Amino acid sequence: MPTYLLMVEGASDTAAMIDVGYPSVIGRANCTGNVSQIVTLCRRLKPASVVVIPDNDVPGIDGANRLIEALPCVVVMLNDGIDGWSTTLE
Repeated sequence: MPTYLLMVEGASDTAAMIDVGYPSVIGRANCTGNVSQIVTLCRRLKPASVVVIPDNDVPGIDGANRLIEALPCVVVMLNDGIDGWSTTLE
């Protein structure tokens, strides 16, 4: 059972987070997809918290907010419109 779960948008951001040493990371195929699957996964894994790291655009942040509303655990969202952040790859 992970103590945290990182949630990023896209396969390349997922690979980048794993590459820098975060093994507990999953990626969404797009900014609005897979909500029910992610909720099911969180119920199964029971992480203490989920850290949501969306892309810094309106669809990414809106999609992250919708996901956060559905998650059954403590959620922290990074990159909530901070200038200069675009993706975890930068």
